[in-house]
Amino acid sequence: MSVLLAGLRLQMLISLRRLDELQVLALVPFAAVLYLTMLAQTGRRDLAIVGVLASYVTAVWSLAIYSGGDLIDEERRNGTFASLLVTPVSVAQAMFGRVLAISLLGLVALVESGVVAVLFFHIDLGIDRPWLLAGIVVLLTVAMAGATYLFAAVFLLTSHARSWQNAMSYPAFVLGGVLAPLRAWPIWVQVPGRLFFLSWVMDLFAVATGRSTGGVLLPALAAGGLVAITWWLAWEMVRWAIRRVQATGAFDGA
Repeated sequence: MSVLLAGLRLQMLISLRRLDELQVLALVPFAAVLYLTMLAQTGRRDLAIVGVLASYVTAVWSLAIYSGGDLIDEERRNGTFASLLVTPVSVAQAMFGRVLAISLLGLVALVESGVVAVLFFHIDLGIDRPWLLAGIVVLLTVAMAGATYLFAAVFLLTSHARSWQNAMSYPAFVLGGVLAPLRAWPIWVQVPGRLFFLSWVMDLFAVATGRSTGGVLLPALAAGGLVAITWWLAWEMVRWAIRRVQATGAFDGA
């Protein structure tokens, strides 16, 4: 636990000084203004919560993919990753604490989006089931930490981290039903989208905000199962990647 907390504290200090991560958070109000203005222009101010959540989700996903890769690249550039491998602490646990900090930082984006909606658009968000919404935010935070962990493992094994980062941005917003409900897309988008935890999380958001009359059980079980698979896959990949680096003494992406 001490290793996990140390990793979390270290990443918080790093993130608060990194321009890339602060830039993601700085752009959240502008994204919220864009979404909310479009909804207002179409006469759908009642869907303002959609704009707030879209701004939040796009921000946390951006933090996950870019910070996950930078977590490894930064250690390589500084020449500290090799030293970390020979320390008596669990590297996997230390990385776990760091990705959790990145995911928690994403909560700032939710606050920013809500403030924009209330202060500048004078919108009453009118959340029907606030406790359910809070639970979904917790689930998404855990999910995004797992995604960041998975990206860190992938980028540890590849020499094309930046290409992966760029390729995994906007497709995720489509498959996750962030830009539009997944059911609005063709079937060939819906099928792979249902294998992505974010699509089920967005369904839960729709229920919590009164935009859907569907049940909670199925999307909750599906999202929880996919998040668990993401975490398991990430944990195993990180451990395997670290063992490989320790055995060969070289990074595939070096």
